[in-house]
Amino acid sequence: MQDSPERTALTAAGAASSPAAGLRGPPEGSAGRAGRAAAPPVLSLRGLRKDRAPDREGAYSLLVPSFILRLGEKALITGPSGCGKSTFLDLAGMVLRPDAADEFLFFPGAREGRDDACDAAGAWKANRFEELARRRRSVGYVLQTGGLLPFLTVRENIRIRLRLLGLPPDSEQEARTAERLKITHLLHAYPARLSVGERQRAAIARALAADPPLVLADEPTASLDPENAHTVMRMFAACAEESGAALLVVSHAPEQMPDMHFRRLRIRIGATEAGTQAVLEEVLPDGAVSAVTERRKGILR
Repeated sequence: MQDSPERTALTAAGAASSPAAGLRGPPEGSAGRAGRAAAPPVLSLRGLRKDRAPDREGAYSLLVPSFILRLGEKALITGPSGCGKSTFLDLAGMVLRPDAADEFLFFPGAREGRDDACDAAGAWKANRFEELARRRRSVGYVLQTGGLLPFLTVRENIRIRLRLLGLPPDSEQEARTAERLKITHLLHAYPARLSVGERQRAAIARALAADPPLVLADEPTASLDPENAHTVMRMFAACAEESGAALLVVSHAPEQMPDMHFRRLRIRIGATEAGTQAVLEEVLPDGAVSAVTERRKGILR
């Protein structure tokens, strides 16, 4: 998917069906600071729909029956090209307006235990764009191309998100993240002097700079060879796990992360009388699939 101005701005500033009974927590090894048993939800979606060209031939609808992502959880979404993976990320990141949503809750204060849920569905319906822009500041976003500003050094690219949010630089976290991503020696370099893999690692550091509870990544290793892609994804997953953030990744190459304990999802495409319909499904451990659901009772305060 081509990076839109809205998505690029989000990476830099962070502004501008019946449920099944299976209860999921973060997979073993993915809970980070949040802790597996008590991890609260960061994102809760139900009855989410986005339509494209509904009145013309070739109409398309993306449906999300139910989806809950918790602190410390890592989720991977796969599917054929054009199925709506990037569209789903843009919906989850509150960049793209849904056409319908029975529930769309985002919990920016989940890590601190704050009860400050954002009703994104209501905000979109009432055109409360300033509220949505404010909530996006709690979302980190890594684009396919990295989206680094070419006239800033790596360090300045990392810090610009904090500056635009009115936050002071966190030198300790910056140093720790740079070391884990192996870009400490590149902090004074400009993006043009970096390899593709180095630029992606710098973009990951920027997305994590403000310690967001939710990090989205759209094909973050698409431009890398398999060996480097696996290395970068392992670094990315480890950084997210250490911070306790929820990580939602779109990828066309799930084989690059077989041992990283990602919750697996896919978008299935089918033909209907009204056009093409894409549905988010969960890939179960035995290889079966189901609509993405979670027991509703008791998970939201």
